[in-house]
Amino acid sequence: MNLLNHNIRIKDIVYHIQTEVINRNLVNIVSSLIYQDGEIIWSNKNVLALLPENDLEIKAKEFHKDAINHLKNIFKDKNEYKVNILKLQKVIKEFKEKHGKGVFSIELFRNDNGSLITGYNTNQFAGHIYSDIYKNINKNVKVLDPNEELRYYFIQLDKGRSIVIGDIECDKYNYISYGILVNFENITFAMFLNLILPKFIETIEKNL
Repeated sequence: MNLLNHNIRIKDIVYHIQTEVINRNLVNIVSSLIYQDGEIIWSNKNVLALLPENDLEIKAKEFHKDAINHLKNIFKDKNEYKVNILKLQKVIKEFKEKHGKGVFSIELFRNDNGSLITGYNTNQFAGHIYSDIYKNINKNVKVLDPNEELRYYFIQLDKGRSIVIGDIECDKYNYISYGILVNFENITFAMFLNLILPKFIETIEKNL
């Protein structure tokens, strides 16, 4: 059973949003999928125990609204339609394959509302978490010195892993930030900081 199939045109980019319910051995999977040129660029899925038909339809509508809100958040500013999400997705994948030793995931997200734009091995919640931390730290940096700008920061986790979060330095798209989860058991800190990270930022800025 498919529910709420819908086409949305935002600026010059057309997205197809599909919310569907699939019965699978007494389990229902509700998903909202956003496509561009036949490729899924964002998805939001939930696995539910068997529910009455009406409850499933309500849940599907909720996911459909989430998908629409996601599109609105990404394309909120007048210049945003110029961001080619599929191109960035391809660039990030190629970067990971060529330079991403030790890199587990990459997220490009809006630093004003946390919406995920694209990335590699992404987590739909990461952008919101990164955005909240970014705002708090950046606010405190401004308190110390109003003229200072936060370029990036590291959060050390266990087992040699760290998260680095920072801005894409582009006047046109100053709302875009990145979050990278990296394992420093597979790459040295110096190599990542001096080679991989600058190369990543340069690559993204060139393709915006």
